[in-house]
Amino acid sequence: MSNELKVTELDQAMAEIKRQAAEIERLKTRLEVSPDHPYDGIASRDATIKLQDEYIAKLRARAEMEK
Repeated sequence: MSNELKVTELDQAMAEIKRQAAEIERLKTRLEVSPDHPYDGIASRDATIKLQDEYIAKLRARAEMEK
């Protein structure tokens, strides 16, 4: 019985490792992490928002000057 319990625990541990590995891959995909480039989806989104904010600020400044 002791060996059966150990096998069951080992099976459960292996199943958990596989589940966690799949979750890591799912999250990498969601973040658009790729070995082809150093950027992830969140960093890219943040950079885009920063550029948009800068562009909006320029447009507002131009609009104020034209008043």
